Amino acid sequence: MTFGFTACPNVCPLTLMGVHQALEQLGPDAARIVPVFVSVDPERDTPGALSAYVNAFDARIVALTGTPHAVERVAQQYRIFFDKRTFDAKSRSYVVEHSAFVLLVDPQQRIRVAIPSTAPPAEIAARVVRAVRGGSVSAPGSMPPIPQAETARPRGNNAPALTAARGVGLGNRVQL
Repeated sequence: MTFGFTACPNVCPLTLMGVHQALEQLGPDAARIVPVFVSVDPERDTPGALSAYVNAFDARIVALTGTPHAVERVAQQYRIFFDKRTFDAKSRSYVVEHSAFVLLVDPQQRIRVAIPSTAPPAEIAARVVRAVRGGSVSAPGSMPPIPQAETARPRGNNAPALTAARGVGLGNRVQL
């Protein structure tokens, strides 16, 4: 799981490149994980924009968005900071500063591995592969079943829903 936005100039594209490389290196073991990209810019990152963005890296990446409140709550759950910084008030141009990590999360929603997104894509890939093959991520079939849906909901009281940017079911692999 990683948090970012489609207009990110550097870190997000390199992070998603690393996720793609990890999926390729994992081969059939890639089915054990669901790579998730959560937008921290719900104002600009429409479901269509998110879908096109993640598909440019790997069609297996699930892009999630939601209301600003829902995104904030999910980011807090995973200890992710983000803040919208305006460059030019007249043109309304802005950038979103955010924590940059690839988080490997277990079925109980515990962060097992946090890989800095500033690492080169090859290193991100190597660390994900090592974690998955080393048992840091549960084996297929060991996770509780989750109904097919186009939303993922963080656990907890009054947790907001995030909507998948494309029509995918998350099957029984992950729940946010």
